Amino acid sequence: MNRNESTPFSVRIIRASAGTGKTHRLTQEFIKTLTPEEFINRVKRIVAITFTEKAACEMKERIVYNIFNGILKDVKDEKTYIEYENQLFLLRISTIHSFCKSLLKRFSFLFNIDPNFSVCEPEEGFLYFNQALTKFLQDTSFDDEKIKPLQAMKLRVFLDNIRELEKTHPQVFLGKPAEAEITKPIYECFLEVKKNFQEIKEQNSVLDFNDLEIFTYNLLKNSPQSLNILYDFDEAVDFIFVDEFQDTSLLQWNILKEFSEEWRSGFGAKAEVSTSYGLFLVGDKKQSIYLFRGAEPTVFNDAGEFYGDIVKNEFLTNSHRSFKKIISFVNSVFEGNPDFPEKEKLVVSEELSSFDDTFVEIKTFGNENGKKLKISEEKQIEYDWVADKIISLINEKFPVYDRNKKDFSKIRFRDIAIIMRKRTHLGILEEQLRSHSIPFVNVGGIGFYQEPEIVFLVSLICVLADPSDTFLLHNLNNSIFHIDREKIDKWRELFRCEFPSSAIDRILCDLDIHSYLGQQGYANIEKFLMLIHEMEHLPFFEVARNIRMIASRNEKEPKADIFSERQDAVRVLTVHGSKGLEFPVVFLTGIEQGYPNRQEINIMHDRKTTNDAEYIFAFRKKNEDSEFFDRYIKKMEKEEERTLYVALTRAKQGIVITGARDARKTGVWTGMLKKFEDQYPPKEFTTTTSDIPVISSELKNENISIKVNKKPISPISFSSQTELFDPVNEKIGTIVHTIAFEISQGILKPERENAISRAKFLASKLRVIPDTSKFENHIDGLLSEEILKVIRPQDNAYSEIQFLIEDNGQIIEGTIDRVIIDGQTGRIYDIKTRKTSEIKKEDIHQLKIYSKGIKGIFGCIKIETFIIFTFEGIIKTVEL
Repeated sequence: MNRNESTPFSVRIIRASAGTGKTHRLTQEFIKTLTPEEFINRVKRIVAITFTEKAACEMKERIVYNIFNGILKDVKDEKTYIEYENQLFLLRISTIHSFCKSLLKRFSFLFNIDPNFSVCEPEEGFLYFNQALTKFLQDTSFDDEKIKPLQAMKLRVFLDNIRELEKTHPQVFLGKPAEAEITKPIYECFLEVKKNFQEIKEQNSVLDFNDLEIFTYNLLKNSPQSLNILYDFDEAVDFIFVDEFQDTSLLQWNILKEFSEEWRSGFGAKAEVSTSYGLFLVGDKKQSIYLFRGAEPTVFNDAGEFYGDIVKNEFLTNSHRSFKKIISFVNSVFEGNPDFPEKEKLVVSEELSSFDDTFVEIKTFGNENGKKLKISEEKQIEYDWVADKIISLINEKFPVYDRNKKDFSKIRFRDIAIIMRKRTHLGILEEQLRSHSIPFVNVGGIGFYQEPEIVFLVSLICVLADPSDTFLLHNLNNSIFHIDREKIDKWRELFRCEFPSSAIDRILCDLDIHSYLGQQGYANIEKFLMLIHEMEHLPFFEVARNIRMIASRNEKEPKADIFSERQDAVRVLTVHGSKGLEFPVVFLTGIEQGYPNRQEINIMHDRKTTNDAEYIFAFRKKNEDSEFFDRYIKKMEKEEERTLYVALTRAKQGIVITGARDARKTGVWTGMLKKFEDQYPPKEFTTTTSDIPVISSELKNENISIKVNKKPISPISFSSQTELFDPVNEKIGTIVHTIAFEISQGILKPERENAISRAKFLASKLRVIPDTSKFENHIDGLLSEEILKVIRPQDNAYSEIQFLIEDNGQIIEGTIDRVIIDGQTGRIYDIKTRKTSEIKKEDIHQLKIYSKGIKGIFGCIKIETFIIFTFEGIIKTVEL
């Protein structure tokens, strides 16, 4: 390496094991590069890169917070303070794709691309790629030499293989096909399709996410202007911070290398300066689990070799997440594994080292009493046991540690996560959780286009575009909405004067479809309408064709996100969905699925750097075994080991591991965990009672016990009384309750203008005609001094309290609008939005149920009950 040794260039690689505070460390190092004296000049000379929008936002939030509470804290001059504040808009913290996009817009003339290009979403890219495939088939003769070796292949298989090559990014771009029988001819056809694909995107002034990386790489590597571009970057940037470095693909690493080549050489714009500059790379090779998205765990080795003796390695092993028993177990599982070296073993932090409220349990199921069970039967038994175990933890009031409060509180459902390797048996798990009356939420669930309401909408759109589709019309006619040809013809008239999304929205209102849906279904429809909205520049028949095509090919599209941190519900998610998260108690289920499925492998790739390629890739013939295949399987097995590491390190205090005891196959996870089964047996438990803590971590009172015998739950809350309201008034009630809650949490200022503005926004989301007179009286009532005294933020006051009790043999759940605790007295406030302030029998019954729930939660001796009538702006006392 030819480098001027006097240049103050440094490369720091922080290898941060799970839970050791890597983001905190990155933020610290970022702040260290800034000083009050150089703040204005330095802040715009730092580039920070991560790999998701969420991570970029979190990083920016932390850095801005530290700047305000550190560097700007001592700035007294108002003009200087404002000037510093304005510099924060110049912070360059983004995803790798956003970074590439800004660079390409600046130098778009070098590629002859539209400087105003947009980045297409995956659905749009899928449609363009299918157009490119269609053009290829139209233009290609089956007598063509490149097609002849593939003539025995079914067309569907051929098209799937072409699509597979497009998905295998960046290995295909950086690689070359193996000398295999079918790989080369398929690859040659793919290049033709790719050429069509690029032309279509150019016509539409769009790039996809792969293009952003490829064009940036070519700009830096192959453009005649690359030296000037790199020199400009060298002059403008002093530091590059990279978070989650283990998720970097080889192509992304090559881009980073090009940007730092001048620095490494010791020449360039910084050769003669004395200020420091360099790279800060943070990640954990042990948590690299995105091979299917192109992540290359070997980039850590690449960085070490590329920068040589400049590199300073640092290992973060002090876990601020997990208790001692969890850490000891994780270290034991990976003991002796060369990919999990001794120097990277986790160590419990001093704060957590003395706590004993921790457990590890392993339980497997199957072949009970010598009887061979079906997989579905094994999973039913497994998930029934998991549900019982969750109930037992709630019953036992397992203490959960809060690092912020430095104190323990009783476990709640929200403290528990069920992590699955795959969602194959998700339906069985959901059935068991429901039968045990356990609230749960699927985080990052997939199968959007398979949801019933979306299947219905796709059918409806296709028939509206083509009423001659008798099969779909028959299905719609036999649905609960009984849609016939007459309705279809009437609705088709709407498309003459309205955009597709507006017309479909109107049709859904005619059908009153929202009254048939739960929260997830409602959110799915909103997402679907947004997708239609994005295609409104197309003729409707083309929109319908595109939707049909996307729905038929996209089994892994995520459902609309309805997850809320406030929900007191068990989280159900995959290992990949849990990455970056932590939970007091984790149930790791289905460990028998922790292995690479040989039958699903169609294309393989192997990193083998040569003069003209960095990967070799090949298609696998059905059931074919080869040396190439064996190497690929070993790579996948290493990925499974890292995936298990991620899953186990999500747990803070307790982990329960379950799976099917299947002697027919031993997967990677089962092989690593089965030797610990006798050492960590499950603790005996009973499920005769359930204690459902709902509120404060500081409340020590005994909770009410109820029998859990899988009875149906009856809701009692505002939302359960919809029969008292017409649809518009019901939604106005939702708006008023939301505003009251947001005021109580300090989210919304209790000012009329703010509240009215918020109400209008909520009305538009709930599809209520925004006639302010409908809710102005209620807003004015909420903001009256008497009611504000109740709903303003205050100590010992709680909003939207959830409870679950037994009453006369019936299990009842509900949500209480407002509770204020004063010593041993609990005051319950229920918000009503009806126009009359008459107290009804059902109000008294409801408040009696609420009283029982609050006594159980808070242990109050005395209960006082009130109703807030927002229309009249009054509070009435209710005697029970």
